[in-house]
Amino acid sequence: MRIKQPDELTFSDDIAFCNVLERNPDLCREMLEVLLEMNINEVRLQQQKAVQPEVCGHGVRFDVYAEDENHTRYDIEMQAVRNRNLPKRSRYYQGAMDMQTLEKGMDYTKLPRTIIIFICCFDPFYGGMPIYRFRYQDVMETDTELDDGTERIFVNAASTRPATSERMGSLLHYISTGEITSELTNRLEKALDRVKNDEDWRKDYMTYAMKLFEEREEGRREGLEQGIEQGTRNTILELLTQDIISAQVACDKLGISLEDVRKLTEEYSMQRAES
Repeated sequence: MRIKQPDELTFSDDIAFCNVLERNPDLCREMLEVLLEMNINEVRLQQQKAVQPEVCGHGVRFDVYAEDENHTRYDIEMQAVRNRNLPKRSRYYQGAMDMQTLEKGMDYTKLPRTIIIFICCFDPFYGGMPIYRFRYQDVMETDTELDDGTERIFVNAASTRPATSERMGSLLHYISTGEITSELTNRLEKALDRVKNDEDWRKDYMTYAMKLFEEREEGRREGLEQGIEQGTRNTILELLTQDIISAQVACDKLGISLEDVRKLTEEYSMQRAES
């Protein structure tokens, strides 16, 4: 995938999305109001907040992390590319938010309300809805909500169904196409232009983009080398199963023991039988 130049970035590119909202809390607050259809008086933002587990494990870096006047915490994620693991990812992010919020020795009743929002440029559940909202509730007969203070929301900016409000429809259309059709989207676009015209930010972005490109190239090379190695191994095992070469020759070619060759041959034979 080609790395975009700064002037090519749109609001749906997460690095631009994060910078626009972090620099403009009022825009973040208004966007939350539109998506959640509720009044929010104030939000405080933290720059791409990172949470690293104390014990070895995956760390989390939230795109936009905000807190309102009622201490409700928001994690807002921009997701331009389809990812099949979004539900599991939202679950992991929920745990990370709780871990970050609850200090050692603090009672779990002090956990604040949290809302995780994934803004997707595609339909994450193929249902056509502009907004999917999830809370825990009884699935038997009562539909009783668990009321644990958590909610996960998935926004489908590509939805063709009418949104619940004109403001929401304009916002989703802007995220999906970049077209300005409202006062809010006009201000978002102007804020985006200010970010892209910031010389210091442009330098930081190009440094980030070059590092990302180098990491991708290294991964591509490693993948190619692994593919060649796998293909060579399978060729040798194929020759061995057809008695074209001996087990000792396979050992010498692969640089492993006779026992390891035997195990690989059994696995290779099973894979061929299943395919």
